[in-house]
Amino acid sequence: DCSALTEAVTVYDLKNTNLTLSPNPATTYISISCDSFDGLTNLIMITDVTGKEMARLQTDGLNNYQFDVSGFPAGMYLVTVIGEEVIGTEKLVIAK
Repeated sequence: DCSALTEAVTVYDLKNTNLTLSPNPATTYISISCDSFDGLTNLIMITDVTGKEMARLQTDGLNNYQFDVSGFPAGMYLVTVIGEEVIGTEKLVIAK
């Protein structure tokens, strides 16, 4: 019974965020950029396909951020940027 739910659920359009990862596939590092950072501190989370958090980073207002992924096993990951709301999620492939 969902009649007791009082919170509103908001669906964000993640396709217009200009969140980019490069290179993708990556081997040693990724560059994460997003027009929606807007000088604010945002959180970047990298998770594997099972949902295990591999890294949590703060952007500190930067529009571009580089991160070392050389220690990650080869595979597919999700990179999610969170500000006051979820800004975007992109797939990342790590190749060895």
